[in-house]
Amino acid sequence: MTDEQKNEFEVLKFLLDNGFKEAALFWSRNNVFLLVNLASLSAALAYFSNASGGNEPMRIGVSVFGALICVIWAFVIRAGRAMNHTWVDQAKEVASRLGVSEITTALGKTPSEGASGRTPWKLDYKSATSLMFFVATLFGLAWALIGILGPKIFS
Repeated sequence: MTDEQKNEFEVLKFLLDNGFKEAALFWSRNNVFLLVNLASLSAALAYFSNASGGNEPMRIGVSVFGALICVIWAFVIRAGRAMNHTWVDQAKEVASRLGVSEITTALGKTPSEGASGRTPWKLDYKSATSLMFFVATLFGLAWALIGILGPKIFS
């Protein structure tokens, strides 16, 4: 094995390590947003149910804040997905260049296979990303309901 091939294998190892780290970061980021939404929604429901739906400016402000968190969450999901696929795609390219078909084949069987070459917004119903978008959407709808139907919900 030449020195150049050894360097390419080190690059491949680096790319794969970062791809796996990015997948772990994906879950960490989503857990943070899930916890922030759960805590905020619980606090808002507890406060407004005791206040009998009063204090409309506060209710509107809290619901806008919650909806904004959901929008930020959607962008974080999208960016995390794109970043993970970038690492995996680069690793596939290096493995292909090295002629290591086993690694290229194995990377082609990862969940990212279906998303490679697609836009990060295009989803597969079996993917973790789709699940996270679904959960973020549910929270966004809950915040919208609190903002729009608050007095009817809490009275």
